[in-house]
Amino acid sequence: MNPRLDTIDRRILFELDQNCRIPETRLAKIVGKSKEAVRYRIKNLRETGIIKGYSMYFDVSRLGFEGYKVYLKIREKPALKRQFLEDLQKRPDIFWTSTGDGAWNIAITFLARNGDEFYQKKNELYAQHRDIVLSEVNAAMVEGMAFPKKFLLGDEGRAVEPAYLLSKSHEVEVDAVSRKILGALMHNSRIKLVELAGECGTSIEVVRNRMKRLEEQGVIQSYSVEMDYAKMGMEFYKAFLYLEGLSPAMEKRIYEMARRHPNVLTLIKTIAPWAVELEIMVEDYAKYNEVIGQIRREFADVLINVESANMASWIEFPARKAIFE
Repeated sequence: MNPRLDTIDRRILFELDQNCRIPETRLAKIVGKSKEAVRYRIKNLRETGIIKGYSMYFDVSRLGFEGYKVYLKIREKPALKRQFLEDLQKRPDIFWTSTGDGAWNIAITFLARNGDEFYQKKNELYAQHRDIVLSEVNAAMVEGMAFPKKFLLGDEGRAVEPAYLLSKSHEVEVDAVSRKILGALMHNSRIKLVELAGECGTSIEVVRNRMKRLEEQGVIQSYSVEMDYAKMGMEFYKAFLYLEGLSPAMEKRIYEMARRHPNVLTLIKTIAPWAVELEIMVEDYAKYNEVIGQIRREFADVLINVESANMASWIEFPARKAIFE
């Protein structure tokens, strides 16, 4: 962890990641500092680039989407790779994209209404970039959840329920005004209500009521902060767990491990050669190996293999507002 981040900075980041719309007075009370001191620290975290912006977690299944993952091995042709990544970042149907080393070079998560739509989207992309893809593995997401950034608090991490990226929930009705609100919040979830109302062409009261309804419906899961983990001295890894079946009891064991482990950020259940993906944030590769060692010991009775990938860079919802248009 970056030594310039003291315990107050880390607590501020943790609380903002839980709810970046938290009032400064309440945040100040939590961290034991004045409102002015908290405001100064947030400003400093923005200026140093540790806070990149503010976004939100939302449940894509509530909007009628399913999640499909594609992991690629690609040719090392810099110009083709650059064009490929640029094209990915323009697509409103991309949930997440990243580059890395290890099991795969590029990871993509598509949003699609069903398997047929995903099939068409994937083939369209490949047709445009047929010269770069060497091999692929596809996965359908069953469930995806993001846990609090417990590594920020060290041993103080408390049990908090995850935000669901994709659940087993049904689609809810979201009208045009609510979609505008979601798009604006995706771009900046800390935006003031008066600015949000102006951007969406409606009143503050309408915005407040729609946001409350979207939260109650489970569409909006949380308002989060975007951090530059590299500037914090952290590294990001994906672990693919191959298991001998995934019974309800085993699902619960894995969930509880992920919920309490300070370095596990995300748990994704998939229909793929592997059963579960974990996203893990650590100080270095040695720490990652330590975490994987713990997982191997805890699940020695069912764990067959673990594949890993070091994710050098990633973007969540590269097209931002376009997903809600």
